[in-house]
Amino acid sequence: VAGIDVDGSLVSVRVALAGGVSVSARVTASAWADLGLGVGDTLWASVKATQVRAIRVAAGS
Repeated sequence: VAGIDVDGSLVSVRVALAGGVSVSARVTASAWADLGLGVGDTLWASVKATQVRAIRVAAGS
């Protein structure tokens, strides 16, 4: 877990993956609390293909 941002009842979780890749996910605050994770913790991530969005990052970002 590289970082989290809480916005009301949602938590944006930034996860650093192997090979320098990172992903972000939004989960409910209650689901995040149930996981009991924090920044620096290691986790296993799985996603539904129908819930994935790819966003182009500008060069140099």
